[in-house]
Amino acid sequence: ADQEARSIAEEYALTVFHWFTEGMEYNKSTSGAEYWPLVLDGSIDDVGAHYDKDYAAESDGEDLYPHVGTVTYLADYGAPTTFFEMEECVSRESTECSIGRGWISRVRCGKVVAFDGRYLHCAPSSLATIWGSSKSNGPRVTLLVNVWFHIPRDAIRCPFIQDSYTPIEFPNSLPISSKLPK
Repeated sequence: ADQEARSIAEEYALTVFHWFTEGMEYNKSTSGAEYWPLVLDGSIDDVGAHYDKDYAAESDGEDLYPHVGTVTYLADYGAPTTFFEMEECVSRESTECSIGRGWISRVRCGKVVAFDGRYLHCAPSSLATIWGSSKSNGPRVTLLVNVWFHIPRDAIRCPFIQDSYTPIEFPNSLPISSKLPK
């Protein structure tokens, strides 16, 4: 959070970080946004159920999750993002976990959906015909941004930079009153 954006992708990720940390106190040198694009062919657009977490920390016995996970849709195609009010079971030996609530976010270009970074989420292709986009025959294109209050152990900054990058200044806040699902 304490570094300048070097590309439009970094600027967007930093903007998302600021949207979801507005009014919060955090350490700027150890906080920030992790981002990556995800483009899935229209015929194979399944994102299996998973948790976003610092997997390098997990290998050392720590369970660290992002503060917020986000999906920005860049096309009108593909399976909906589905997320569940279900944190990873405390005991990995547990055979049952309960789900509090669940949400389905239909695909719409330009839409940003956010969820508690500890929640189980997916984009199952089996829901595409029921809850997906009304448009078909295109790739599911998203930009994913996780907001972290620690630096994931395996994180590296994107080595590709735009030497002549001029910031475009995204909006300072989201145009909605509630930033996270309740």
